[in-house]
Amino acid sequence: MVEPLPGIRPSSRSRSRGRGLLRLGRLVVPRRFRHTLNSIGTLGWHAIYFSAMCLVASFIFYGVGRNVESKLGDADGIGERMSYLDALFLGVTSATGAGLGNVVLSRLDTLQQFVAFLLILAGSQVWVAACVVNIQRAFLARKILDRCREEEKKKRQRLLLAEQAQAAAGNAEGGEGLEKLVVLAALQDHSSPPVEHVSHGDDEGIDEHGNAHPLGLLKPGKVLHSQCTTAATSRNCSSDNLALVFSKENQLELISTAVGLDSACSLKEDQERLAALTLLSWMVPVYLVVFQVVGTICLGIWMSRWGKDIVAVNALNSWWWAAFNAISAFNNSGMSLLDAGMVPFANRGSFVVVVQCALILAGNSAFPVILKGLLLLLRLCGYKNKGLLLLLDGSRCRKVFPYLFPPRETKWLIAMLIILNGIDVAAFQIAAPSSNDSALRALSNSQRFLAGLFQALSVRSGGFAIVSIRDLHMGVQMAYTVMLYTSAFPLALPGIPHRFHASPHHAPSLPESAWSFVLRQLRGLMRAGDLRYLVAAVWFICVVESPGAAGAFPILFEVASAFGCVGVSFGAQKDGRLALVGDWGGASKMALAAVMLWGRTREVRRGVLKGWGRGRGRGDTCGLVGGKDVSV
Repeated sequence: MVEPLPGIRPSSRSRSRGRGLLRLGRLVVPRRFRHTLNSIGTLGWHAIYFSAMCLVASFIFYGVGRNVESKLGDADGIGERMSYLDALFLGVTSATGAGLGNVVLSRLDTLQQFVAFLLILAGSQVWVAACVVNIQRAFLARKILDRCREEEKKKRQRLLLAEQAQAAAGNAEGGEGLEKLVVLAALQDHSSPPVEHVSHGDDEGIDEHGNAHPLGLLKPGKVLHSQCTTAATSRNCSSDNLALVFSKENQLELISTAVGLDSACSLKEDQERLAALTLLSWMVPVYLVVFQVVGTICLGIWMSRWGKDIVAVNALNSWWWAAFNAISAFNNSGMSLLDAGMVPFANRGSFVVVVQCALILAGNSAFPVILKGLLLLLRLCGYKNKGLLLLLDGSRCRKVFPYLFPPRETKWLIAMLIILNGIDVAAFQIAAPSSNDSALRALSNSQRFLAGLFQALSVRSGGFAIVSIRDLHMGVQMAYTVMLYTSAFPLALPGIPHRFHASPHHAPSLPESAWSFVLRQLRGLMRAGDLRYLVAAVWFICVVESPGAAGAFPILFEVASAFGCVGVSFGAQKDGRLALVGDWGGASKMALAAVMLWGRTREVRRGVLKGWGRGRGRGDTCGLVGGKDVSV
């Protein structure tokens, strides 16, 4: 038998409380409804989570907001209240990380700004991953505890039956009654009689369906059944023979062979997975908190000493701006409390730009690489844990956490980060002298390079603008449009495997050549995917808004930015502080909000999160049979 992990063995009080809560949950939630909840799937739970969060936030924005620009009063002649559609769009753009501003954040009420701050944090992919990991760990720990209790109960029943058989052996002289008793012990806890061993040439341990069994040579119950029936039907049947079968030395072997090895293998696998989830359950939240807190401190110190005049334009507190910008950069929202965004830091404040670049990478594209590096650092420091070994196993790590890739895919991700961002930086540097932005042309070479690097990272995921996108060269705008549509993780990965271990009777597949791997990645990178939905959204908005002389390209750019949940925009013509969506009506805003929600679930539908939450069904052996676990 495999014992449960010491860290999850409950006390008597917690055990009784857990049983009470479990019974209460079973009484309140009908069985059919529980089955429906389990069948929703990862995509369904993501949709429910973001939809509910956006709806709740929209009511808060609408109910709390006095005037959209209440902080400056009526000096600008604006007295209209925030409409509910604007409140709903603000909730969606904040929660999904798109960051396309339809209102001026600096003129919102402090409570509204704080709600937007919480939405940006709660919509982060790292935050969602941390929550899902902790939920999966809780369900898996409860599953292991339930199975351990069930195994203990079965073990006591088998031992009691073995004692009865041993006692009967002292009084019986052999015969049918004793044979039936011993055979009953062999078949205990089995729903079907033992299956005879079927041999297929050299492939021993393969049943009639061609499936391999962990026992290798015998089916469950075969050993105990054969030993018990041999002892019972032998001519020399005596109490000594039965005592040998049911002796303490053979007790564990017989029980494990009969019914224990299947459960032991599955339980051991679950314990390894629980150890890995336990490691991630504190490591990912610590990663989330440390980067954002350190980023806030760095930005706050710089702004409170050298940038007070910048935040004074919008009457902001330096530390509140630092916290909001650090959260927005790490969670790739691109929303800022400053009306000018990051433009004032192009020719001053290079430290702020560098910190923002680091936060943008750590919260999105480079998250799998940094996390893998931290795990390797733990191993180098001598940290020994089954969960750590599982997370560093390239063939099984994605089964536990989808952001951990095999070594070859990790190297490809690093290469794509360098190549894609390098293309954007090169295009920016080449086209900068011919730009219509006089401020960009006035930058020095080092400042221009840093601005180009920051804008390249922002177009990939950050969502900030350090220069005017509308004034850039058309070639740079086209390159940015392609990057907006490209996934943050440009990898062609199969769905997360349902089987934790490979079937032993299957021949190992030949390793993929480097050229085949590159071709597969390029085909996945150029896949159209959701392009038809974006074309439909662009057509609908063009029909409703009638762009006129501006053309459809700004709308295409805005839709691509919304789908990629990036937030870079050409800017509104009526008010440069807003995104282009600020010029649109309610129907176009709702269409763009739908594109944001659809784009936020892209990784779940066809990206690195596809299949996350699927696991083995009850009764499967070591993950050889695919099924569904609790989807979260």
